[in-house]
Amino acid sequence: MRRLRLWTLLLCLGLTPAVDAADQENAPLQEEIVVTAPRPISAASETTTLGADLAMRPIETPSDLLRAVPGLVTGQHAGGGKADQILLRGFDADHGTDVAIAVDGIPNNLVSHAHGQGYADLHWLIPELVESIDARRGPYFADQGDFGTAGAVRFSTRDRFEAPVFRAEAGSFSTRRLLAAGSPAVEPFSTVLAAELHTTDGPFDDPQDLRRMNLFGKILRPFGSDGKFALSGAVYDGSWNASGQIPERAIASGLLDRFGSVDPSEGGRSQRYALSGAWNWRPGATSEASVNVFAVDYTLDLVSNFTFFADDPVNSDGIEQVDRRRYYGAGATRRWVGVVGNTILATTVGGSTRFDDADVSLFHQRERERLAVVNDATVREGSASVFVQEETTVHPRLRLVGGLRYDAFRFDVESHLPPGTGSVESGRTTETILQPKAAVVVSLPAETDLFLDYGVGFHSNDARSTVVNESGIPSLPRTAGFEIGARSRPEAWGGRVELAAALWRLDVENELVYVGDAGGTDVRGRSRRRGLDFTARARLARRLWADLDAAWSHAEFVETGDPVPLAPVRVLAAGVTSQFPRGFEGALRARHIADRPAEETGTFIAKGYTVLDARLALNHGPLEYALEIFNLTDTDFREAQFYNVSRLPNEPAPVGDIHLTPGVPRSFRFDISWRF
Repeated sequence: MRRLRLWTLLLCLGLTPAVDAADQENAPLQEEIVVTAPRPISAASETTTLGADLAMRPIETPSDLLRAVPGLVTGQHAGGGKADQILLRGFDADHGTDVAIAVDGIPNNLVSHAHGQGYADLHWLIPELVESIDARRGPYFADQGDFGTAGAVRFSTRDRFEAPVFRAEAGSFSTRRLLAAGSPAVEPFSTVLAAELHTTDGPFDDPQDLRRMNLFGKILRPFGSDGKFALSGAVYDGSWNASGQIPERAIASGLLDRFGSVDPSEGGRSQRYALSGAWNWRPGATSEASVNVFAVDYTLDLVSNFTFFADDPVNSDGIEQVDRRRYYGAGATRRWVGVVGNTILATTVGGSTRFDDADVSLFHQRERERLAVVNDATVREGSASVFVQEETTVHPRLRLVGGLRYDAFRFDVESHLPPGTGSVESGRTTETILQPKAAVVVSLPAETDLFLDYGVGFHSNDARSTVVNESGIPSLPRTAGFEIGARSRPEAWGGRVELAAALWRLDVENELVYVGDAGGTDVRGRSRRRGLDFTARARLARRLWADLDAAWSHAEFVETGDPVPLAPVRVLAAGVTSQFPRGFEGALRARHIADRPAEETGTFIAKGYTVLDARLALNHGPLEYALEIFNLTDTDFREAQFYNVSRLPNEPAPVGDIHLTPGVPRSFRFDISWRF
């Protein structure tokens, strides 16, 4: 009985001892534990989405993968090649300022970026490569660092394809896509290879001419008795035109169609080359360790015009943002499990380091011709972190988690312009932050767990503002939050329903947003967010599944009580998936975001929307035929919208208005996949 209790507790902690000769009579039980043992959940809002689920979802772009995270909304507003806007837990996280994104342990958020702090572009990721998406909402986890205030999303790529696959897609707006992927055997190694070509013009009056090419390779080899080594490489090249954000008044007056453009010269180009290595192994019977290293070479040229002729009535206000960088890093973790009497102790220690060497510039331009240099600098930013976490299972129904994380940053900026002639000054500074974390997990009868979480997180500010900080504003503003929640698989429903709910609050020390379009930091003061998340998963019948994610939040500035602009108020996502006889599959998904204030007075409103997408597929031997329908009801919606001041060519003075990028109308995509 004591041995069985020990196995049960170790299962809860996600570790199992190695099987020895004396345990052979229990081999079937031990084999099952090793295969199914999960990493323990420490918050009600943690979720994992597997690749099998993603394969049934209508996915139009790589960034659509983020929509699998409950409560997360994405929006594109610059031609399909720029990183998407992200909304989560009352945050308008811009392109990633408050949501940490990583793929196979490589951080995807770019610090001190030309367009905005924490810029996280996922267009280099091939959707079919994703094995799972682990999502955490809130700053409650010791292994979660920079940008993880609203939450963190971790993608894991697959280690093999069961069979080689070739996929051809065609759809509305001259959309074309080719994919080839497989796992050729190269003994003693296993491999993953994939190549993708994608083109589309989009629904706009001025075709966006999006071109995207992706290559990916991974080679793996067993390491020790229960580990592996993986070496991965990825190449991305993308280019596009953009219709930009057009003012609401131009559409209302009939001056522009909603798919028109004020400045059709907008657009961009980006490349990314990445190489990474990862080792995972078990040094002992009840311990595990991992090490990863990475190097990334990245470029972006982004041409935009948000205010048209507000500042320069002759040449327009067009800008070009340029980012050239290499960034490198490494991380390591080690986890031990020990038993003291009837108490299980699981200790995790880890650390990471990262260095960015970036040349970032901002130019005034007209029709992609540079007119003047606004700023031009080299940013060298380094960071290092260490953390420790202790999980104590004092009873099969009570687990305590405590953690502490320490991050240190060094910012070094060298301006290439004479002092006083640009918006960036040279300088150096360092900053550190200590973050406590804690959780209590209580397991009740009837497959129900209660969670209480607390944690401090942060997002780093842009180095160009940090090194000239004369007002004492923190460069690493803290976000403190707590969450109380529950997860349950009611036995009365045969374990076919899983429910989760979380009530949460986040207090931000100072809203700091680097505005790359203007070359400066917007300082907004303290803010508070609170809300409720609800998630439901159900197997309604043998071949029918349903899911529902709902999130309500309220975000306001503490000093004034004004709403935080563009913070999501209500977000819903729901879907039904079915596997029919004779190889048919179908999915219907809905996503909704409610109206929300576009600026502090609430005079201008960012309008909400509800959109339906559908997918039908037929598996016939080695072939799969699929039809995807986006915006099934042809809803006239706004993918992204902002409030700002602009002036059209014939207007006498700048005007404050909502500026929007229209959502894609009803469109179709058909694909054929051949597995051989």
